[in-house]
Amino acid sequence: WGQKEDSMGRGEQILIAIIAVSLLQLIVFRSNILEKQTTYESDQVLISLPKKVESPPGVARIRAWLDGAPRGEWHEIAKYVIDQAIAENLLTEKAPHSSASITVVSGFWDYRKMDSNAEGIYKHSFEHSLDQFTNSVFSVGVPSVLFVDDYVFDQLRPLIDDDQTKLIKLPLETLEAMLGPVMHTMKEIQKNPKWNAQAGWLTNSPQARLKSFNLSGFSKIFLLREASRLNPFNTKSFMWLEAGSGCIQGPKFGAQIKIFNRFFDRFFATYFNYEVMGEVHGFPRAPFLTFTGAPASQTSFRILKTHLMGGQSFHIEVVAVVFELALRATLSNPQQLSLGVDECVWAIVNYRFPRLFHLFSNDNSCLESESYDNSCDGFRNGALHCAAIDMALNGLPSRKGAKTA
Repeated sequence: WGQKEDSMGRGEQILIAIIAVSLLQLIVFRSNILEKQTTYESDQVLISLPKKVESPPGVARIRAWLDGAPRGEWHEIAKYVIDQAIAENLLTEKAPHSSASITVVSGFWDYRKMDSNAEGIYKHSFEHSLDQFTNSVFSVGVPSVLFVDDYVFDQLRPLIDDDQTKLIKLPLETLEAMLGPVMHTMKEIQKNPKWNAQAGWLTNSPQARLKSFNLSGFSKIFLLREASRLNPFNTKSFMWLEAGSGCIQGPKFGAQIKIFNRFFDRFFATYFNYEVMGEVHGFPRAPFLTFTGAPASQTSFRILKTHLMGGQSFHIEVVAVVFELALRATLSNPQQLSLGVDECVWAIVNYRFPRLFHLFSNDNSCLESESYDNSCDGFRNGALHCAAIDMALNGLPSRKGAKTA
């Protein structure tokens, strides 16, 4: 009886071992599939605020496309979504009428609550930044949706005109929860000595030291989308204006803002030509080339600036999804150290899908240009990062020095 019991025990052990190995293989196989899929499932893509506004009809289509997209690299899924949108004529390339109203969208927070060391890293004090915001973006005098925290809300509430300004309370903690899937990886990379050692300036930079800097930067497109879905002023187009931009001259800019309708046949953004040698804003060159798909010999790239960007509602919907797919992909492996600023992810998206964008050159835009992005070879525009706003206020500069509307 004892020998039979031992024999059965060994047999059971073998059987259990076989089952265990099979289950382990199944779990590993399943986890490999999930590792590829979790980034792209429609319940995880489409980052949004906890309190959702009613989504426009096209959003359901995007979710269906994401569910139906073949599993693969982020850009393959993004291409599928874009192709479907084009096939269904949802990505119109017809610009709004030149007189159409545009809703300005921005955000401003008391970053000191999240980053007590912020004022030692930023060039200006919070009070100076708040004054600048109040006298620039806040006073453009056009329909506006502004995301702010409780403190800024209390400062601005007595000043607003409810007929043209929608002030929305949005604490930085809520933004952090919204970007939860990627914030953890950002923090992990920020603490990595190899990432910090790429350049002498990086260790004490805002993107290395301040949580609020990354939160506000990477959330812009999602807040622009939330505002377009809310659409309290019933406009067709929406433009993000950077809260800390020193280029905007309040009401004067607001009076000329409709000039940007000409760029809203696609998603509008501005760019600089940038030589990517070792890293770009902290994003290492090697993974940057991998994500763009650019050849190893390429050094010059268009780095998109996000202080001024926007477009029509469905352009924003599609671009936001593509941006999120790229963002999640770059942060899927912390060991790649693929963290820079949001402009790096925008550069990757633009390189892969330039047909989504109507770009404007900050480097060399000029009146004589016949290029889609208003660029002029051999010319240097002195306005640089203010070039698009300068164009709205004063007209494009001419090679001969004069400016003409």
